[in-house]
Amino acid sequence: MNTLQNIHDIIFANATLRQWFEEWLIETYEEDVEPYMYTDLDYLDQFLDEEEMGFIYVDNLDAIEVVDENYYAPLDDTNFVVSTFFDHLPHVFYHGTSDIFKDKILKDGLFPAPEKKAWRDSSPYVFLTTGDATLYAKRAARTLGGNAMVLTIVRPLGGLVPDPDDADLSVGWQQWITAHVSPQFIVEVDLV
Repeated sequence: MNTLQNIHDIIFANATLRQWFEEWLIETYEEDVEPYMYTDLDYLDQFLDEEEMGFIYVDNLDAIEVVDENYYAPLDDTNFVVSTFFDHLPHVFYHGTSDIFKDKILKDGLFPAPEKKAWRDSSPYVFLTTGDATLYAKRAARTLGGNAMVLTIVRPLGGLVPDPDDADLSVGWQQWITAHVSPQFIVEVDLV
């Protein structure tokens, strides 16, 4: 079963999320709403692209990509956070580094290496972002040598911790920390 089907099942298991989808169908298609539209995943994909749930579905990665902070914030008329329903599904994250570490990362994954950090922070964590990691990659290359490289990582949100140092940043909770990223979660490597 793919991630989009899982998203569908989660939405239809929750009355508030289901109502949100149903209202969108009615507003978008008016009197042309047909019963099959509730189960057709193309309509769900369109809903995710247009609504403000804070994430979209990325077909080629079969994962959720967070596009704004609404994903981590309580919905207006409810007291739950959207991400709590989907945290076990694959999410897209990015990590910026230098390509001098490429072979080791692809073999062993990402581990904290305080002596090889591009930032003064000495915390024993690997940092991931749901936003653009190009700045982090360029700083790593400038500080440590090599070329700027961004890793695309697909893994569940569950088990990651919001970076506590980012509370004052405009990106909000888009930065995450973890003790390790297994190489099986690294799906793309791009020089930037």
